[in-house]
Amino acid sequence: MYDPSTHRFHHLWQAKNGMQQRHTVKTIQTLFPLLLSSLPAEALEEIVQLLRDENEFGTQYMVPTVAKSESEYNPIANTLLLWRGPIWGFTNWFIMEGLEKHGKRYCQFKAKSNSRDEVSRILTKWISMVQENGLWEHYNPETGKGYGAEGLGMSSLIVDWMARLGIVDIPKA
Repeated sequence: MYDPSTHRFHHLWQAKNGMQQRHTVKTIQTLFPLLLSSLPAEALEEIVQLLRDENEFGTQYMVPTVAKSESEYNPIANTLLLWRGPIWGFTNWFIMEGLEKHGKRYCQFKAKSNSRDEVSRILTKWISMVQENGLWEHYNPETGKGYGAEGLGMSSLIVDWMARLGIVDIPKA
C-alpha cells in the first residue's frame, strides 16, 4: 500500500470484478502507518507535513478523519457516514502514539506553545477543544463542537496523554 513516488500509503480494495483498486483520498488511515516500526523516513516526513498543513490534517482542532483538501471532507456530523471529517479521541491517541514511537516529541509540553513538538501540538489543540466543549464521541475539527454521545469513555483517552506529558498526576494504585 506504500507508494514510493508519493511517500504515502494509499488504501487498496478489491472491486467486484476482482481487480484491485487504489483509493488515494487522504484519510486517517493515511496517517496510521505511524504505528509501524518499519516506516520509511520519507513516509514519516510526509505524514508530519500532512499534520502540519492547515489545508490537510492541521485543522483548528486536530486530527480530522479526512483531510480538509479532499472533496469527501465533511466536518459536520450530519450524515450516517461518520468517518468523513470529524475528530475522534481514539484516533488522536493512535496518531500521537505513532509520532511518539518515531521520536517526534522535541520538547516538554508547554500549553499554547508554538514548538515543533507534534505530540504536544496535537494535545494542546485537543485539550482546548475539550475545555471549550466537554467530552463527546466526536468533534467538528474546525469549531470543536461535540457530536454523538456526550461523555463517551474513549474520548477520555486525552487523560492518558496528559499524564504522559506531565500535565496531570494520576496516583498509582
